[in-house]
Amino acid sequence: MKSMTRKSGRLGKQAQACRRSAGFFLLLLLIVLSLLTTACSRLPLPSGDSGSVSPAVTESPSPTPTPAPTPTPTLTPTPTPTPMPTPTPTPEPTVRIRIGMVGDMLMHDPVIRGGATGDGSYDYNYMFDYLRPEIAKLDYAIFNMEGTFGGAPYKGFPLFSAPDELAEACAAAGFHCAVTANNHILDRKTAGLQRTLQVLRAAGLDTVGARLTPEESPILIKEVSGIKLAISAYTWETIRQGENSEIPAINGLRMTELDRQLVDSFSEQSKPRDFKADSVREITARAEQMRATGA
Repeated sequence: MKSMTRKSGRLGKQAQACRRSAGFFLLLLLIVLSLLTTACSRLPLPSGDSGSVSPAVTESPSPTPTPAPTPTPTLTPTPTPTPMPTPTPTPEPTVRIRIGMVGDMLMHDPVIRGGATGDGSYDYNYMFDYLRPEIAKLDYAIFNMEGTFGGAPYKGFPLFSAPDELAEACAAAGFHCAVTANNHILDRKTAGLQRTLQVLRAAGLDTVGARLTPEESPILIKEVSGIKLAISAYTWETIRQGENSEIPAINGLRMTELDRQLVDSFSEQSKPRDFKADSVREITARAEQMRATGA
């Protein structure tokens, strides 16, 4: 009996232990189910399942917005100005001109007759047939009119006077200017000098060295291809002797007071007075006048 009593007591204790274990496992199962139910309630149901009941959604608290950082202004560097290059000045174009001088146009008797046409007129164009191409190369061509256009009778040495047609032929050949300061300019005296200038100018030629009136400038100013020219011309005087040594002469022909104002001349004589020094001073002053024109 005692043995059975002990055995049933052990069985009773085991049964209690089993009940406690079963209760513990039941509690644990409830906890797990509760956790699963909570987790499932947080899962979103598939959209479009109209038969499903949407569980209540627990709203999460809105996150506190983080203020955007204030941007640090970026300073744009001030560009360093590029210095403007100094413009290279355009050089003035170089202008060159050719000036030529021919002499002498001296008409001796045979040369005068060579231009006679038989009807009382003269033609001297043939004399320049070989010279004309060379004259054409010059921008300004000058010749020395050794003698006068004093009118008929036409004569050569010693007192020259050529036909007017010579002036026309010189212009047609391409000459631009005639020098009239020479030792034969007074061969037909003052009237011959003045007529010479008139004939040359009527042919379209410039003149230099002698003047029609004392008021005319002794300096010829010309502009050729933009270059300003100033031209003067002188002739030499005959040596002065004796009681008339103060009176200048050209080719032995004494100059009147008017002639001295119309013709540019110089002396190389230093006795009885230093005429040469006077001439040098006069010519030097003339050169300064020419420079002052801007030529």
